[in-house]
Amino acid sequence: MPNTRKWWVLNKNRFKIVFIGWMVCITSLSLFSFNGVTDIDLSFPNTDKLAHYFFHLGMVFFGVLGFIDTFENKSALQNSLIKWLVFSFLYGLGIEFLQFLMPYGRMADFWDVMANLAGALTAVLLIKRYRLRIKKIK
Repeated sequence: MPNTRKWWVLNKNRFKIVFIGWMVCITSLSLFSFNGVTDIDLSFPNTDKLAHYFFHLGMVFFGVLGFIDTFENKSALQNSLIKWLVFSFLYGLGIEFLQFLMPYGRMADFWDVMANLAGALTAVLLIKRYRLRIKKIK
């Protein structure tokens, strides 16, 4: 019986676990230098902006799923979504600031911050639009 209980706790916290893994991935990929990587040839312009967009979309989405308990109270959900949006924005600014300070060849970019914000806003709008369906997932 204890194994069933452990599985239930893990199942209940699955979005928190995914969120933490997502944040480790974002932070690692944002702060590593890829100067030595020459095998990858991405010929699309501004591919990194797309990565920033999806990183922050996932961050807000998994964060909300992991850390918000109720989706029925619209005002509580609204306040939480605003907090997650601000968190995503400040996190993106922090990463860009660290990239500016670190001597690894990473460059801080205003448009990266805008792509981060666009991804976070998309996640907020999707959660607001589909909150009742998301409630069933949790």
